[in-house]
This record gives sequence, C-alpha cells and structure tokens, in this order.
Amino acid sequence: MSQVQVLRLNMINDHAEGTAKLPGNPAELQDQWKQCLAELEKELPWQTIQTWFLPVVPVAFADNILVLRVPSRFFLDWMETNYGPQLQLCLARVFGENVQLDFLVAPSGNEAPEPAAPEEPDHLPNTDGKPSLQSEVPTDDRYTFANFLSGAENEFACKAVLHVAQNPGKANFNPLVIHGGIGSGKSHLLHALGNYFRENWPDKRTALYGSERYVHEYVFSLQNDRINQFTASFMSLEVFLLDDVHTLFNKSKSQEGMLFILSELVKKGTQVVVTCNEPPNQLRDFNPRLISFLQKGLIVDIPPCEYATREKIIRHHFEQHGLSLNEKIIHYLSEHLGSNLHYLHAVLVRLVAQISLLGKSLSLNDVIYVVSQMCPQEGGECGPGGSRQAVGIDQIVNATALFYGVPVDILLGVSRKKKVMNARQIAIYLCRELTGESLTSIGYHFSHLHHSSVLYSYNKVGQALLRNAKLKSEIQKIKAML
Repeated sequence: MSQVQVLRLNMINDHAEGTAKLPGNPAELQDQWKQCLAELEKELPWQTIQTWFLPVVPVAFADNILVLRVPSRFFLDWMETNYGPQLQLCLARVFGENVQLDFLVAPSGNEAPEPAAPEEPDHLPNTDGKPSLQSEVPTDDRYTFANFLSGAENEFACKAVLHVAQNPGKANFNPLVIHGGIGSGKSHLLHALGNYFRENWPDKRTALYGSERYVHEYVFSLQNDRINQFTASFMSLEVFLLDDVHTLFNKSKSQEGMLFILSELVKKGTQVVVTCNEPPNQLRDFNPRLISFLQKGLIVDIPPCEYATREKIIRHHFEQHGLSLNEKIIHYLSEHLGSNLHYLHAVLVRLVAQISLLGKSLSLNDVIYVVSQMCPQEGGECGPGGSRQAVGIDQIVNATALFYGVPVDILLGVSRKKKVMNARQIAIYLCRELTGESLTSIGYHFSHLHHSSVLYSYNKVGQALLRNAKLKSEIQKIKAML
C-alpha cells in the first residue's frame, strides 16, 4: 500500500471515528460506511470523495433503509445529481441490492453537526417530565381554529376536530382520522388542535409528530437496541397528534411499531388524531391491522376547497393587511386558483408584497401574470394574452402517480425508494416536455428540487427512452391519460 493510500485510509478512519459518537452511528454501521467510501474510491477521484462524501454522516440502517445526514440541501442536490449512480452502486455492494436511501439535512443547513456524545438522544420524547408542544414538538403558531376559514365543504371536519378539542379521549372519536389532498388544510387543523391544547389544556401531556420524524427516531432506536425505551416514552402522553401517516407506506417495521403505540394509547384513553392524504382503506402498502385500527374511530374528509370558501379566504387575507381589491380581481382569483390552499396562500403573499413594496394597486393583468408565473398548473390564464395551458404540472403529476401506484405527495417528496424515484423522474421529464416550464419552476413543485437535479432527471429519462421500448410505451400511456 502506497504512502498516499495509507494517508487516505487514515483520513477515512479519522472521519468515521469523529462521527461514531453521534446518535445512531454504532461501530458496525461505521465499518459499513467505511467500506462504502473505499468502494467509492474505485469509482471517483480522491478529491471528490474528500469534498462530497467525507462530510456525510451515516445515521441508521433498518428496514433496508440507510439514513445519511448531509450538511445542506444544496449539498444533497449536487451530490445526488453528480454522483448518485456511483453512490447507489457502492451502497448495493456493501448493504445489498435492495438498499434504499433516506437523507437528513443537518440542523444548521450549512454544515454537518459537530461530534457529540450525549448519553440519551435529546430528540426522543421525555418520559420523566410532561412532554409539551412548545418544548418537545412545537406546532406552527400561525395555525389556529380562528384563522381556519371553513365553508360548507369542510364544516363537518371542523366540527369533529373542535369536538375532540373540547372532549379528548372519547371512545367514538378515538382515533380521529382526517384525510384530504395536498393543500386541503388538514395539517392546519392538526396544528390548530395542538395549539388549542397548549392554550386551554396546558397540563395535558401532548405531542405532535410528523411521520418522517417518527421513522427516523424509530430506526435510531432499533439500531441502538432502545426500542423498548422509545415505545415507553409515548405512554405518558394524553394527546398524540400524528401528521401524514401515509408516508409510512412500505415501511413494515415502522408500521408495526406505530400500530402498537397507537393501540396502547387508545386503550388507556389517550386521544389520537391522525392525518393522511386518502381514506385509510385506500392506503397502499400498509399493514392491514394498522388500516383496521385507523377505521375504528371517526374518519372525516376535507373535500377540495369550493369557490365560496376561496373567496372568503382571499377577502380575509387582504382585509388583514388593510388592503382591498376590486371585485373583478377577487372573482378571477377565486375562479382560477383552484383548491390547493398552499398555492392560494403563496399567490396572496406575493400580491400583498407587490402592493406594499411598489405602493400602487394592481390591475387584473398584473394579477393574471402573477398567477400564470406561480401556478399555471391550476389552469389559470398564462398571462395577459389570455391563452390557457393545455396541460399543467398537477395533471402530469396526478397521472404519473396513478399510473405507477405512488401517492401524489410521496412522488412530490424526497423518498429515495427506486419505484418512487423512477416515477418522479418520469413526471419531471413529462413536465419539461409538455409544459414549457423552467427547470427552477418544475423543481419548485417537487419539494424545491434544485434545477440541476431536475435537469439530471430529464436527461436520464431522455437517454433511457433511446433504448427502452417498455419505458417509451409507459410514457405514451401516461400522455394518453392527460
């Protein structure tokens, strides 16, 4: 072995030892990661390894899912775009062909966390004190019942959540399952419920979890032989709020753990509230017993937002800022912004900012332009000319998700499962081919994906089409659905 090779090996070992004290990095996982780095050196220059892979920290490995911590989202986009195939190849050699990747971005977003050696992971629920939303799992203070503007379509869901707020733990409403599409307002209601308990039931031990956080902590506990402590830490709760349970799809061990926790909590009278993007009986790749459990309580849906509700939201938003719009603009926005409240809110924020910063009122053409730039997929006019999009990003995403049997929000998310990644790349390819949207605009819809990652996906599918007749046929079928 040359002197240079010895130096490189020492650098890899030093880096691994420096991160071995981090939660979720046992010796075995560190050894496997060092093997991966050694394999990568066969594929890539040493300078690349040093720059793009030594800063990566392995966090946990379970259910064939390897969790890696990266310094920033930009770092992740660049690494995945430029070295993704080489990384996947080397991981398969060490962890097996079925290995799937999941990523955590370091808390600072700019640099990897400093090595630390806490006796107990500080992110696990507290079993000694009283878990509180404020200190343990904070809700978003912007979301309250007062500022959730309900209409006829979501009145039942609102009243069900309010009933639970005032009467937590009642058998007929436990668990309470709220389902609806992206931007329907289900997470708003869940956070509003959490804020209500914090304000009105301060002594109740309450926690709000996103399903992704649960998976990360569950995997960490398995990896460190602490699953009993992890499960027990939930048992002191009196209210447990779980957001986006559908993201547990195809994670069998995580689902089993969640089923046990939820069942035990309901048995002891803890109020459980869960959100998902579709009714429990339509959740794909889910444990039948978990589906059965979710169906035992009350299931409420939040249908797409209707015109009257959108108009109410628009008027309220501008009144809050002491601004007014003419009726033609209000009608246009109510008609064209669609049912996704995320898009609706983004457009309203942009319009308020434009009025405030420029110090002048907006014309209808100004508003049409803003809508066309921010969400042409909603079917709005594409600009002052008034021509309409033949096909939008939402249509393409929905058709691709349906064709491949992947939930829409999972396809739009950051899952690295092979089936999901293939569907996502095909959707991105079609968006680029059929909508004329910029790489940045397309990336915005796919969890703010960096434009270089969008280009990588587009080129990858384009090259595959040259030699893959099956893929070509699948894309033609998706186009026919549009």
